[in-house]
Amino acid sequence: MEEFKAYLLTKVKNNISSQYFNIMKHAVHEAFIRKLLREDLAKRVKSIKTVDTKREFLTKGEIESLIQTECWYDVLKQTFLFSCFTRSRWSDVNKLVWEEIRIINEVHYIAFT
Repeated sequence: MEEFKAYLLTKVKNNISSQYFNIMKHAVHEAFIRKLLREDLAKRVKSIKTVDTKREFLTKGEIESLIQTECWYDVLKQTFLFSCFTRSRWSDVNKLVWEEIRIINEVHYIAFT
């Protein structure tokens, strides 16, 4: 498990490493609970500590400027602005389907897990 932790820290950013490593620790712990292991090896290894990250964001003025800016690919611009206004990540917008758009009392909602 220590080698896996070291490997993760060399391949991906710290907070992602922490998430992946905690998933593995949970799986090892679950194996112990199900009596697939004689010892809870997950207890021997400390988790990877997360670090605070500085999140960058666009100001209202910058978004307004982008709205006025020409773009060769209109669908790219519209998708980016949709992400800005819904606070959705690209990965969430990319997999969004029409069935996840809801209208309740004339207000549009995105309903997905």
